[in-house]
Amino acid sequence: MLPNFALPSWRLVLRTALAYGMLPNLVLGLIAAYLGVSRPLVDLDYLALGVLVPWLPWPLGGLLLMLAMIVDIVLTVAPTYQFDLAKVVETAQELFNLSPAFVLPIIVAIGLGTAAVVALMLRLRPPSPPRAAPSLTAALLTLLALGGDVLLSPNLLTGMDRAVTSINIAGSPGAFFAHQVLSEFGSTHAIVVTPAPDRASRPIVAGLDAGRLPSKIVLVVVESWGYYEDAAVREQIVAPLRALTGQRPDLSLALGTTTFLGSTVNGEMRELCGIRSTSIRLPDPQIPLQDCLPHRLAALGYRTTAIHGYRGSMFNRLNWYPLAGFEHTWFDRDLRDLLGHSSRCGSTFPGVCDGDIAGLIGRELETSAASKQFIYWMTLNAHLPIFATTDPRAAADCEASAVTRDDEQQCRLVRLHRLVMQALADMMASRHDTGLVIVGDHAPAFVSGERRHHLSSDHVPHAVLWPRDAAAAPTAPP
Repeated sequence: MLPNFALPSWRLVLRTALAYGMLPNLVLGLIAAYLGVSRPLVDLDYLALGVLVPWLPWPLGGLLLMLAMIVDIVLTVAPTYQFDLAKVVETAQELFNLSPAFVLPIIVAIGLGTAAVVALMLRLRPPSPPRAAPSLTAALLTLLALGGDVLLSPNLLTGMDRAVTSINIAGSPGAFFAHQVLSEFGSTHAIVVTPAPDRASRPIVAGLDAGRLPSKIVLVVVESWGYYEDAAVREQIVAPLRALTGQRPDLSLALGTTTFLGSTVNGEMRELCGIRSTSIRLPDPQIPLQDCLPHRLAALGYRTTAIHGYRGSMFNRLNWYPLAGFEHTWFDRDLRDLLGHSSRCGSTFPGVCDGDIAGLIGRELETSAASKQFIYWMTLNAHLPIFATTDPRAAADCEASAVTRDDEQQCRLVRLHRLVMQALADMMASRHDTGLVIVGDHAPAFVSGERRHHLSSDHVPHAVLWPRDAAAAPTAPP
């Protein structure tokens, strides 16, 4: 005779589905909808753990569910910071560079939030013993969700073109995360590097190729300067540059957009080296830095200097900036010494105020003994959450557009960017030998989908202030 297997009751099936399927996916689905990012409808990790949890001590089962939820949260939030899964893994150590006042409350909030959700999941789960029935039910639900994904959603197994729906029904963030960790720390880690011809620094490259450049060149990559669809917002930011060229017929102003892909370091590699890379862990022998602008300009006798208002350990800039060709690097402590006074702005990465650095660049251009200079500045203060500057140079009129009129964070961001533009315009006011290129690194990492809707998802603005007679000044090797 065949053994008598009793089918799970409808209550057991419902409680299993609620505990391991509906509740956690509803919570993360709401977060994803708020952020305006995509996420699978069903995270298979919760259901798969539902198979094991009945056989484990509840503290261990709860811990595993919390870990699964934390991985789910990280991978859901990462796209808002222009990060993919690989960059999340390879930059995990940068958490130690964040301001403790910023990151500790986030860690506590995530810990308490996941603990609360997991406690409710364990409360909703079917009681055990018996163990076999809840475990079997979770296994069947896992197979059902996985089967639905294979049959209906785009996937590598059946082919993207055979999908019935574009919705990603099921996925396993834990499996992808584990695979990425193994790839990151495995014996081989292939990095794909491709050219990035669409760069705001094209005038510098063109001058190098033609042998004609200004004797002083400043390249500024502006943190989170995104391209607003509303022209009134864009104009509020660049108005100081327009005002300057209105008073200086010897300067030309060119405004445009540049394609961006990835996070801040990706933007730096794009502008300095003209490359895109799937990795931002620098230096790496697979990522070529020998043809970057600082190297090429140094070969022509330019003094090359890189400036960033935060510590040099962040993204290992202290080590890879020199390899890109910078002879001099100025980070937070160096800048405070040069300024001779305290300067501190920002929240996530509190460092030297952007408003103080442009004047320092102007003094360096004026007083340095070097006849040719290339100065690169990666700005800092516009990281989220946006702090409210009191600098009078940040005088953007937020009433000019509904985008900034009704949103304090957007208004603060526009004012920080206006501050950078005004400080640079002041620096350029009396300079007739300097070419200036300003460009955003990526769109701001707003966590609200509505806020991100006002900005281009793949372009950042740039502005080029160039001496009209620069073409008449040949650039020859020393």
